[in-house]
Amino acid sequence: MKLLLLVVGLVVAASAEYAEIWKDYHEEFGIAEAARIKQAEQSMDFDGARIVGGQASSLGQHPHLVS
Repeated sequence: MKLLLLVVGLVVAASAEYAEIWKDYHEEFGIAEAARIKQAEQSMDFDGARIVGGQASSLGQHPHLVS
């Protein structure tokens, strides 16, 4: 039984598809993506109000709700 499990494990390991490892992800993609997200967040027009039940509410009006 142990031999069968060993053989099956080796066959599965040998037939696995090669997956290339990404190197320097942060330098190639991450930093630019973070800058894009930060710029998009800062460009949003936000006056501090939250929408609760379809009506505008002032900041701190509903302290029990977490968003």
